[in-house]
Amino acid sequence: MRYQKSLDNVWTSLELGDASAIHEVRKLTRKAGAELRAWGASKKIQGSWRALRRAIAPLRDWDVIGEQLEQHLSRDGASEALKQAMLEDWDAERNQRYAYLVLPAKPHPFEAPKNAEKNTNEVLTEVLHDDWGKLRRMAKRILPDDISSAWHDFRKKLKRFRHTLELLRNPPAVLLELLRHLGRIQDADILIAVLKDPQKLVSLDHNTRESWIAQEKQIRLEQAEEVRRTWGLLKENPPLI
Repeated sequence: MRYQKSLDNVWTSLELGDASAIHEVRKLTRKAGAELRAWGASKKIQGSWRALRRAIAPLRDWDVIGEQLEQHLSRDGASEALKQAMLEDWDAERNQRYAYLVLPAKPHPFEAPKNAEKNTNEVLTEVLHDDWGKLRRMAKRILPDDISSAWHDFRKKLKRFRHTLELLRNPPAVLLELLRHLGRIQDADILIAVLKDPQKLVSLDHNTRESWIAQEKQIRLEQAEEVRRTWGLLKENPPLI
């Protein structure tokens, strides 16, 4: 399988908790998952890639939070003392998350069926048409409201659709834009939860926490409107036609 070698190349860095390796492996697991599902790999093989993604999720989420914190500090014109204190808070939490990191065994190798190349278009097109129908029904049900768990699940299914589509062709720009908006909403939800916890980022005072929470909530509202807009554009121009 094409992703196995890429995983081998970064495995040592992953074990050391390297941020770029974690980001790369999380992407690999999603791409591999899409391809394995399309070719009907066993639940054991699919589960091994999924277990790896879940194991590194807490570290990757915290790395993203670090990027957002830098943006907030920059916008606020924070003092160097506060920046340093925040960096120490962030480092302490990341070190703790790394200490609890337990990587599963490397995913099992998988070879596509011998006739895979011949039947690629047919198999993937069938999978994509089925996924697209489910995405349309899901969007109709959840997008009028703003329920975080439902939107996050929609994003995961849409990412799987994207990676499956990439096995055939480049995805349209509007699909990538839609995923960016959904991703920013998820980032906001995670950061808001952290900011509401007084045991996290202890260098932040109450007023700064509240200010950043309000900013993230506003960003979330704006991104939700962008999600609805870009989904409408994607629906008008389905990527399968």
